[in-house]
Amino acid sequence: MQLGWIHEGGKWYLTDGSGAIKTNTIAVSGGNAYAFRPDGSMATGDVMASADENGVLQIKP
Repeated sequence: MQLGWIHEGGKWYLTDGSGAIKTNTIAVSGGNAYAFRPDGSMATGDVMASADENGVLQIKP
């Protein structure tokens, strides 16, 4: 199990303290905020997001 940043297949992923890959969220690492797609890969360029009726953030691919 890897913790922290993982570079695989030309994409970046970030794991939480348990080793789970962060998905469909915005996370802070090293004082910077990063957006992650539903597949867990870090988003680059323009990022579209919306909140559902429960306030849960959804990152648009």
